[in-house]
Order: sequence, then structure tokens, then C-alpha cells
Amino acid sequence: MSLDPFRDLHPPRLPLDVAALGWLEVLAGFGLGLLLALGIFELLRPAFTRKARPDLEAELVRLKSLPAAERLLAEARLLDRLGAPLPDEARAQLYAPEAAAPDLEPLIRRAWRAKGGAHV
Repeated sequence: MSLDPFRDLHPPRLPLDVAALGWLEVLAGFGLGLLLALGIFELLRPAFTRKARPDLEAELVRLKSLPAAERLLAEARLLDRLGAPLPDEARAQLYAPEAAAPDLEPLIRRAWRAKGGAHV
């Protein structure tokens, strides 16, 4: 009984040119490796991209340029994203926009500081 399993194998039945590793096979393997790396990179890229940190001042300036009813709604959405409750008088103004809307900027700033300037 033989203990060397490779000695017992039959010789390859392929022509030697096909059984040998040539530069075309190396190039094909390199290309497949690049494609595999590109696929993995595309799958992992969203995990490593930085999201732009929102700027509170720029957001408040943008909100001031809106009409009163739209501004109140946008400020309410911003407060909701920050996890702050909307005051009752502002909530009533959402449904009766003809009256003067309350200024929610101090509430937004307080909620922003409470979150530590966190992402919105």
C-alpha cells in the first residue's frame, strides 16, 4: 500500500499547453480579481462615505426665506427630526395659518443644543 497519494494519480489527460499556467490565464485571473474587488468596494462604499453635517444657521436662513405657512411646517418637521415636541400654539397655527405664526427658532436652537448639534 502506497502512502503517497500524488504518486498514484494518473498523469493529466490534457495537452501540456492547456495544463500549464500561461500569461493569458494569469491575466484572466488578475482581471477577475479586479472585478471581484470592484464589486466588494461598491457594496462597502456606502458604509464608509461621510454624510455632510447639517448646518443649523444655513437651515434657519433657508427657512426664513419660505412663506409663513410653509416655514411653520418646515420648522415643525425640523423640530420633529430633532425629537422636540411642537408647542400647542404652533400646532394650532398649522391648521389656522391666517394668524401670525409663532417663532420656533429658539425652540429649534434649544433642541439642536440638546442633541449636541447632532445630525438631523
